[in-house]
Amino acid sequence: MKLRILLAGCLCAVFLFIGTSAAASTLESMFEKANDSFGEGRYAEAVAQYQELEKLGVESAALFYNRATAESRLGHLGRAVQYYEKVLAIQPMDDNAVYNLKVIRDYIARRANQQGRDADLAPAAGPWRTILDRFTTTSASMSFLIFYLLFFSVLIVRRWMRGEWIRLSLGVGAGILLVISVCLCVVLLGKRHQTYYEHEAVVVSVENDLRPVYDGPNNAVKRFELEEGSRVQILENKRGYAKIRDDQGRDGWVRRETLGSI
Repeated sequence: MKLRILLAGCLCAVFLFIGTSAAASTLESMFEKANDSFGEGRYAEAVAQYQELEKLGVESAALFYNRATAESRLGHLGRAVQYYEKVLAIQPMDDNAVYNLKVIRDYIARRANQQGRDADLAPAAGPWRTILDRFTTTSASMSFLIFYLLFFSVLIVRRWMRGEWIRLSLGVGAGILLVISVCLCVVLLGKRHQTYYEHEAVVVSVENDLRPVYDGPNNAVKRFELEEGSRVQILENKRGYAKIRDDQGRDGWVRRETLGSI
């Protein structure tokens, strides 16, 4: 009886492995097909194929980067900004995404200025936000864990040392590691709050390059307008509308479908 159960468990594991491998192979094939469409200049088709992969739960910097580039070639600048931002959420130091994002935002700002509007789409980022944007939740967690373990390792080594100068040096080193660990712990807490509680989005659907922002979840009174590609924080969702706050601290409501989550 036990042998049968063991054999059944082994067979299930084999079938699961085969199924997972087949699914991974299928997803890889779909990604390559989408990239072929992109390489041949069929950008709308490539975007549709990337969307299918996203619906299947695929989230990768390569997928988001390729979709962002395809969207920009189609002139969907807001959507391109959204997906370059999604790349940076996974790989904060991706130089190509940072550069392309700046190019698109500068272009949108120049276009707005030529039409008599004062626009600067570079998101306001103080020192704290700048630090957080250099980490992912995983990298912040790993950095904190490494320095925390180093701190205790130095303390243990110091306990067994006899030389006064060696003990003093190790004590100073432990103090430095403790300070770094505490700082990284603060960064980790800030990053977790940013990831799980600060829901950010980009204006992707526009009317004449602008998105009107209203004083309530309706189309009653327009308060101000946002440029395509503007980054906002979502505060609340109600009846198909989202309450947002922009980088200038202004609040208002927009149609939810006009925003693309980061």
